Amino acid sequence: MAHSIFGINAKKDVTPLLLGGLQGLEPCSGDSQIGIATVVNGRIFSQQVSGKVSDLHRLLSPKQPESHFGIAYQCQTSLEETIHRPQLHVSSEIAVAYTGNLVNTDASREELYALGYRFQTQDESEVVLRYLHRYLDINVGISPVEAMGLVLSRLEGYFSLIALFAQPEISMMAARRGCSLAVGVAQETLYVGFDTTALKLLAYPVMQLEEGNAVVLRLV
Repeated sequence: MAHSIFGINAKKDVTPLLLGGLQGLEPCSGDSQIGIATVVNGRIFSQQVSGKVSDLHRLLSPKQPESHFGIAYQCQTSLEETIHRPQLHVSSEIAVAYTGNLVNTDASREELYALGYRFQTQDESEVVLRYLHRYLDINVGISPVEAMGLVLSRLEGYFSLIALFAQPEISMMAARRGCSLAVGVAQETLYVGFDTTALKLLAYPVMQLEEGNAVVLRLV
């Protein structure tokens, strides 16, 4: 598999699980753009690197507090310029793992720029992130679920995305339109990801998420 996004909610620390998932996706040759984001002490913690999973592992502190929610992405470097390449963009409150192709990216950037939001990259995942901040920054009691619904109504094109929120009541959500994004549960661990074949090695059964609606991902 040359690229993927996935998320994990577990009753144990998800960082080793995220690294294990990335290891399983790692290409036989060549480097990748890889990264993870987790919720640590009410904030988003993220590390990204161009290289191998072992390079990412070395950046992570062994004393890092446990996290029960996390997302990750992997993109083979040779595919970096394709329009559907996986991306991860983060702030201190939100992280978005994304793959797809939006047709209204330029218009969305112009709208958000006029509202005072600034962009650091050309990534479509940053557009999703800024839209989430836009609706949550309105500060009229909008929840992450409502914010995600508003964001989905603004996105035109096809995509799969997993969003991580640094708050206890809603920590991880996912949505898809025209792309694969499936979920499975095994051994008190919830998995969601783009690569259905890889998910079936970890959980069974694996089911595609309903298209077009945001889903809260939480173990019960």
